[in-house]
Amino acid sequence: MFLSPSVFSYVADGIHVEKLLNWVKASILILYLFTKADYHTLFFPIAMFALVAGPIQQPIHILTTAVWIWIHQLQCNINNQLVSISEDKDNKPWRPLPAGRITSPQAQQLHGVVTILCLLLSTIGGYKMVVASAALMFTCLLYDQGRGSAHWMERIPLVVLMYGIFEYGSTRVISKPLYPSLDETARTAIISSLAVIATTAHIGDFPDVEGDAADGRSTIPIAFPRSSRIFTPLLFLGWSVYMVNMWDLGKISASLCVGLGSLVAGRNWFYCDKVNDKMTYKLHSVSGLLHSSFGHVLINYSYGSLLSTSCP
Repeated sequence: MFLSPSVFSYVADGIHVEKLLNWVKASILILYLFTKADYHTLFFPIAMFALVAGPIQQPIHILTTAVWIWIHQLQCNINNQLVSISEDKDNKPWRPLPAGRITSPQAQQLHGVVTILCLLLSTIGGYKMVVASAALMFTCLLYDQGRGSAHWMERIPLVVLMYGIFEYGSTRVISKPLYPSLDETARTAIISSLAVIATTAHIGDFPDVEGDAADGRSTIPIAFPRSSRIFTPLLFLGWSVYMVNMWDLGKISASLCVGLGSLVAGRNWFYCDKVNDKMTYKLHSVSGLLHSSFGHVLINYSYGSLLSTSCP
C-alpha cells in the first residue's frame, strides 16, 4: 500500500505540532524556574497585601494584579540571575542559566521583552504606575548590575525599596485609588512590615553563605558570622512580640504569631547548617506572611472606617 502526499503532510504537521508543544512546555518550565525561589517570599505576600489592602473594584482585577506582580517578579529574577550564574551553580543549580536550559544572550533578550511588557502592563494604572514600574527596574539594576547586593549596607535599603514598590504597584492595579492617602493606622502597618523586612530579611542569606562568599559579597551572615546568630533571632522574636502588642491580637492569634516567631528564632540560633538554614528561611517566610496578614487586615479595617465615615 502506497502512502499518498496527504498522509506525508499529516505526519509532517504532527511532527511540527509536537515540536511546538515541546517548545511551549520547555518555555513554561524555564519561566517557572526563573521565579520558583520567590513565590513564598514575594509573590504570595504581595498578592495578599493587594487583595486585602486595596478595595477590589472588579473580580478581573485580581487576575490583572497577579499578572502584574508575576511579570515584574520575572523581570527582577532574570536580571538577578544574569549576574549570579557562578553563585547559582553552588546554591541553586536547577535555575535555567546554570542548568543550561537557556543561554545568557537568550536570557538577555527575554529580559528585554519582559521589561517592555512590564511597562505596557503598567499603563493600565496611569503614569504613576509606569513611573513605579520604571523605578523598580532601576532599583533592580542598582541591586544587581550596580552590585548593590554585594554589601549589606546597600543591599538592605534596596530590598526594602523593591518591596515597597511592589506593594504600591499591586495595590493600585487591583483598585483605582479611591482614597488620596492611607490613614495613620494603615501607614503604620505598612511601615512596620517594611521594618521587619529591613531587619530580618537576611535570614535568607544564611543558606547561601558559601555561594555569596565565592561571589565576593558581604552579607550580614558573612560580615558578622557569630553575632548575626544572636541578634537575628532576638530581632525576629522581638518583632513577633511587638506585632502582637501593636495589633492587640487575641490569645489564639497572639500564640500563633509568637509561637512561629519563637520557632524561627530558635532554629536560627541552634541549627546552623545549610540544610536547616533553608528550612528556617521557609518558616521565616511563612511567619512573615502571617505578620503581613495581620497588618493587611488592619489596613482593610481602616478602609472600612473611611467608607463608614464618608458615606451618608
